[in-house]
Amino acid sequence: MKPKASTSNYTALLKSNLAQAIKVLYNTRKTTYYPANREYPKLNEALEIFKSNISDLETKGAMITMNFNGSFIYKKLDAARKDNLLNFLDFLLIIPPPKFSIRKIKKNAIINEITVPRLSSILDSLLHFKFPRYWIDKQDEYESIAIAIMEIIEENAENMEVAESIWRINNNIPEKNYEAINNYKNKIKEWLSMGLIL
Repeated sequence: MKPKASTSNYTALLKSNLAQAIKVLYNTRKTTYYPANREYPKLNEALEIFKSNISDLETKGAMITMNFNGSFIYKKLDAARKDNLLNFLDFLLIIPPPKFSIRKIKKNAIINEITVPRLSSILDSLLHFKFPRYWIDKQDEYESIAIAIMEIIEENAENMEVAESIWRINNNIPEKNYEAINNYKNKIKEWLSMGLIL
């Protein structure tokens, strides 16, 4: 189902805002999203602008692409999908910037003409992030996100070696917040279906 001509401008505007938001809040970000960091005011202002722009498009008939059996179709930006997008923007600022992914893997991909982060790169940055003292309170949240990603990758891994290595890493994390893990797992699966992560 393609968007009607009357909604195409708003759909293009939504796509443009998402592309720019991912670029500013994640792809080109160099520091953690922390009030003492010099970039914080600029990132905070950008976050609020993107959230406002996306929220405004909910009532204008904008449409977003959703993965359906391996191909993307257009769906109306309803309240639930809008909230998923806004939560995704917050998520981009919680996780470490891409520079903390130290393995030689592709950090992003292009989906529907938008440069989006790769799940494997996000996981790598979470596993190799060295916590500064001011960010140590995020450690439990990072572990929950990492485990959620590992479980998603393990569920979809065609290579048994990959699944086993992820299982070993997961088992080495002693205390797990299962509520937080399941919450992130559900959110990340939704973002994958919306083409916001590969």
